[in-house]
Amino acid sequence: MENPQDKVYYFWTSQCPYNLRNHLLAKITGQVFTGIFREEIREKRGWTYHVDTHCSVVTDQNGDDAPVIFMPLNVTVQAGTAPATREIIESTIAAVACDGITVEQLDKIKKYLRKVHGEDITDNSYWMSMMNNTVKHGVNFHSDYLGTLDNITTEDIREFVATYIANGRQLTLTMESE
Repeated sequence: MENPQDKVYYFWTSQCPYNLRNHLLAKITGQVFTGIFREEIREKRGWTYHVDTHCSVVTDQNGDDAPVIFMPLNVTVQAGTAPATREIIESTIAAVACDGITVEQLDKIKKYLRKVHGEDITDNSYWMSMMNNTVKHGVNFHSDYLGTLDNITTEDIREFVATYIANGRQLTLTMESE
């Protein structure tokens, strides 16, 4: 290998009720961790260019399963940095589950989600998704989207991470260069 690299992969999952509030909490959680991991692994240390993570609530994955949280994290880092990368990831998850995030972090993400929502409602695929949620799952994600988003607090994020991520099921894979 010309440029040896390590690969670190995590996958968190946990059963979670499917509703607008949890949908938004998951989206925000994914954005929070994307920002933190990008800052810690890429910006501060220069170990990677790209951090790939998100969080979502997924319904009936196999036809009739209970809804679950999916949060994958995939990062390729410089050779020899996988152990330190895992430590950053695990300590960050624990810190957010214990101490939460800042109001500034949450407000930045809420502002972004409001902007995206304003753009989304002009697209037919958004409305198809809204109709599908209403018909298939009996959940209306549109009517109180902005109100629900506005009412989410840093404590809600801390509790969501503590309940569904830090205490959920976790798969960890690491491939280290020779």
